[in-house]
This record gives sequence, C-alpha cells and structure tokens, in this order.
Amino acid sequence: FYSAEIIFDGLVTECHTMELDRGSGFVDRHHVCAVDIGFVEKPDDWMPADGKAYVHFYSVVERPPGWSGPYGQYRWPVKGQRHKFYVVQEPVPDYGKALMEQHNDSARNTWLSLVEPNGVADPSRDPVPEPAIVEAARDEAEL
Repeated sequence: FYSAEIIFDGLVTECHTMELDRGSGFVDRHHVCAVDIGFVEKPDDWMPADGKAYVHFYSVVERPPGWSGPYGQYRWPVKGQRHKFYVVQEPVPDYGKALMEQHNDSARNTWLSLVEPNGVADPSRDPVPEPAIVEAARDEAEL
C-alpha cells in the first residue's frame, strides 16, 4: 500500500488486459488504460508532454487455498468515463511490455500504478466550488 505521488483526473480512452500466472496458484489479471489528462492535483508541475498517462492496475484471478485479504483494485476505470486517479510512478516490468505494445507505446519505460486498493474514484465526488468563490479567485488573479 502506497501514498499517491501523483493525483489527477482524466478521460479513459483505451484499456488492454493480460493474465499473468506467477505459479503456485497465483494468477493475476493486469490492466493498462490510456488516460487523456484533464486536471492535475498533485504535484503542480507534473504533466507528460503528450498529455497522456498509462495507468496500470491488477485484479486477482486465482490464489492458493487458504489465501485471504484484499488485493488489486476495488473499482476499475471504465473506457469512455472520467475518473480521478491516485498513482505512483513505476518502471514497466518485463511482462508489461506486451501491454504497452498494445497501446502502440512500447518505448515508454514507466507507467502509473493505482494505489491499492482504491486508487480510482469518481471526480464528480469532488466538491464543486461555489460560482462566487470561482469569480472572486478569477478577479484576484487579474489584479
């Protein structure tokens, strides 16, 4: 479990999936979604040059008998929907290179892994600023 290094919202444009059998009854389904970034909350100076992020997460397919506990994500990003992402930047592992090739971006050597177990949220749950507050902030910026 990690704290998010990067928090942003964006529109999911494409997702690809693959299964990875790690042996001894451990099978995971890995997903990578392309996201057109809308708003960056943290850090202020982060934005890929192409405005696109590749978000990785996994879900459990199989665990050995007796294995328990939450693993992977509770909620998944959905293609065509806007989400808020809480992520950490990590190197693309060898098994992930095939997923990145499906996105036609095999040269990228890092991806953003969702914080477990709930690194994706609905941005509509964020408080919407009152119009008067937005107007006042805009007026201050013009001074």
